[in-house]
Amino acid sequence: MNKPGFEEIAEQVWRRRGEGRKLAVVGSIHGDEDAGADVIREILRGDDRLWRRAGAVDLTLAIGNPRALKEGSRYSKGGRDLNRIFAVNEIDTSDYEGARAEILKSALGHADVLLDLHQTACTTPPVAVVQDTPAHLRLAAALGVAHAVVDIEAVYTGTMVSRWLDGQGGLGLTVETGPKGREEARAAAYEVVRRFLTAGATASAQGGRIRRYRLRETWLSPADGLTFTRALGNTTRIRAGEVIGHTQAGPLACDEDSVVFLPREGAPSGTPCMLLANDEGVLTV
Repeated sequence: MNKPGFEEIAEQVWRRRGEGRKLAVVGSIHGDEDAGADVIREILRGDDRLWRRAGAVDLTLAIGNPRALKEGSRYSKGGRDLNRIFAVNEIDTSDYEGARAEILKSALGHADVLLDLHQTACTTPPVAVVQDTPAHLRLAAALGVAHAVVDIEAVYTGTMVSRWLDGQGGLGLTVETGPKGREEARAAAYEVVRRFLTAGATASAQGGRIRRYRLRETWLSPADGLTFTRALGNTTRIRAGEVIGHTQAGPLACDEDSVVFLPREGAPSGTPCMLLANDEGVLTV
């Protein structure tokens, strides 16, 4: 691999030291989401279409979970979800993911701005998962992302790498670029990174318009055998009282108008079948 100015500072983490704000791009923290790793490898090969955007910026690139990426699984065999364990305090390093989290924290702790690339198992437009601040929303809009999800803490336990950097005084963004294994997700990841190498380098990135969704709750499947009555994906709208699925216990309907994220047909009884959010409209940021 031709690595233009990069040095490997940890296993599959590379840094090119430069001027101004310190940027970091992380891909494939979940090993079955390979678009982020693909884009990172293109930068390391010296892709001029991306690299000329970076100028003299200080840039760190990290393939989040190399073992899981090789296995093609969300996390390594016998491991755990790497993107839920970036606690500010001591991490249990007895498994691969715990040890990897400590490596990444050490290698990425200098970053001012971090972009973490993901893909989903459902249909989705590019969606940013961010802290609800003007700076986060402005940068997400500058990356060409039209949808932003806030209040992730309402539905998830554990700490994502982007939230960990927020806690260190930096600015972290997670972006879902599209469905896993689809070229559209890879193309979207490429475009997001292309914009990030310019917009992330300035504290006053030109924003735009972005639709904000506030996560409200995790909806658990009431019984086994869940099937949906129509196709659901990220940002799908459902109406109060609409029957959107059936289980062995009967029809599935929501009590209020909602926006769906991460729908999961076939979710066993008592496990998440989707996240529900409120649409707060389009903001100019």
